Amino acid sequence: MNLPLPPHRILQLLNQRFLEDLKSRWWEFNRKKCPAIENEEDGISIQNIGGVFLVIFIGIGLGLITLAFEYYWSVQYWSVLYLALTQGGVSRR
Repeated sequence: MNLPLPPHRILQLLNQRFLEDLKSRWWEFNRKKCPAIENEEDGISIQNIGGVFLVIFIGIGLGLITLAFEYYWSVQYWSVLYLALTQGGVSRR
């Protein structure tokens, strides 16, 4: 069975520095080579913020499409209402 250690045993292992030794062996054994980090001392490049511009332009495009749709709907609604009122389609009491 794999039972958890009692607290006094954990304290004993801490005092003997056994857990620190396990931790250092674990991290040394599983060490991986990380890719080199680019030097970013000269600020943010356009490649790093290109996605922001993409989102902005997509938002502007969707806003213009919505504007065109709402303008078309508004013109159609008011023209039908105007024709109905001027040609007597709607009775005024």
